[in-house]
Amino acid sequence: MQTMYGRLLERILNRKVIAILAVLALGAGSALLFPWIGTELFPKVDSGQFSIQMRAPSGTRIEKTESYVTQSRNGFARKFPGRPSNAYLEHRRAL
Repeated sequence: MQTMYGRLLERILNRKVIAILAVLALGAGSALLFPWIGTELFPKVDSGQFSIQMRAPSGTRIEKTESYVTQSRNGFARKFPGRPSNAYLEHRRAL
């Protein structure tokens, strides 16, 4: 196996121009096939969700921050009646 590989490698290295052209042709052929290859790992899905990031001044008590979120939820409920307005609150500490 090793001698066979050695002979093959020797033949290729003796014909450098042909080897380089073959590699370029394979690369170009692969590039031409690119439009037919799927590019997304996951299909596009419209989940009907969005997120809102809110920021309160540093030192704001959690009760006040919660009231800001409640006001936003109520405003959303008035603007879009009959729509569910489940809120997920994630607290991120500002650095």
